[in-house]
Amino acid sequence: MEMAHEESIPKVKSRKNQKGVALLVALFTITILTFLAVELSYDTSVEYVVSNNEYRRMKAYYAAKSGLELSLLRILLYRKVVAQFGENLKGQEELINKIWSFPFVWPIVPPDDINSVEKDQIKEAVGEALMDSSYFTTISSEGSKLDLNDLASPSESLQKTTKDQLTKLLQDRADEDDEFGDFLRNYDYESLINNIKDWVDEDSVSDNGGDEGAAYSNIDTDSEVKLPPNREFRTLEEVRMVSGMDDRIYNFLLPRITVYGVKGINPNYADKALLKSINEDITDEVADEIIAHRNDPQKGPFSNKEAFFSFLESERVDTGAIEDSKIPLYFDTEYNFRIESVGTSGSVIKKIVAIVYDVDATAARLKELLPKDEKDGEDDGNGNGNGGGNGGGNGATTTTTTTNTTSTTKPPPPKGRPNVIYYYED
Repeated sequence: MEMAHEESIPKVKSRKNQKGVALLVALFTITILTFLAVELSYDTSVEYVVSNNEYRRMKAYYAAKSGLELSLLRILLYRKVVAQFGENLKGQEELINKIWSFPFVWPIVPPDDINSVEKDQIKEAVGEALMDSSYFTTISSEGSKLDLNDLASPSESLQKTTKDQLTKLLQDRADEDDEFGDFLRNYDYESLINNIKDWVDEDSVSDNGGDEGAAYSNIDTDSEVKLPPNREFRTLEEVRMVSGMDDRIYNFLLPRITVYGVKGINPNYADKALLKSINEDITDEVADEIIAHRNDPQKGPFSNKEAFFSFLESERVDTGAIEDSKIPLYFDTEYNFRIESVGTSGSVIKKIVAIVYDVDATAARLKELLPKDEKDGEDDGNGNGNGGGNGGGNGATTTTTTTNTTSTTKPPPPKGRPNVIYYYED
């Protein structure tokens, strides 16, 4: 009996050892599976977040794209209305401009002053839409800004007035802002303005004296890159590359300048700083009165130069000085626009900026600014002064007598999609 009992002891220990090993194997397996499950869950979560963000980015992009396409349609409709009914809607320009000028948001937010039935109709229309993202679009006039490319315009008067206005913009800012004024007094901004002109003019002689390239001699660039390039600015970002440009000046000028202008300034859309640059008699108070007048539903925008000058004279502004300066003011319909469309999906935001440019209208506007002998040369088809030959005709048909007179050139009917010359996605 004792021997049998002794033989059973190793068997019991063997079973216990086997159970211990099995338990360790089970624990190890569970640990491995837990680790794999956690890793798999983490990877899946990361992939989900990445995929979801990509999905939202795509939705935000196409929301912004939808806003852009709608804005292009609004501009096209505006041009068609102007081409077909413009002559019959004199004095109602503000009504026509509403086609493009008001900002648009989707989903539509019902205004507070409408009745409950109309609110329900709007909510129902929004609910039936397939788009569950949102967008916000604005269209602004490039005619309300100062075109830096006019510093190299064929029209000498346009060159001079652009340079003078650019100078006055900076000086007015210095008078209004003490900190900016202290900075500008110790800054050679006149040389900077000359450098801007050197960028766009065709010669290699700097307006500051010497060779234009000397200002960029310390920049290590590709051998094929020439600075300054002696061509027009293609984007506003290029303006920051001009020698001597400072961030404070650039950030101040950015909302007030363009490189896609209309060869003139439209007082009906120009901001306060640009209005003041027209003449030194236009003070803050006068500029505020101009803005209040053009925004008044009863008075509306200024229909022509005579109406604008009459208002200025009532504010004791010397309009004769404006005439003498030959600043090109225009009060026609707008034709160059900047579109900004922002799409949103969740926390993801996409922005699209596009510039719509009417080449024919801009060329016609420039032709009106040129002296008669230069206009004849421009109209020339084969080098003949009167526009003879195959390129012929007798020149643009206008009744413009000064650079400040409203053009009577009838805009050509729109042909298809508006021409986008600048497109940027952020």
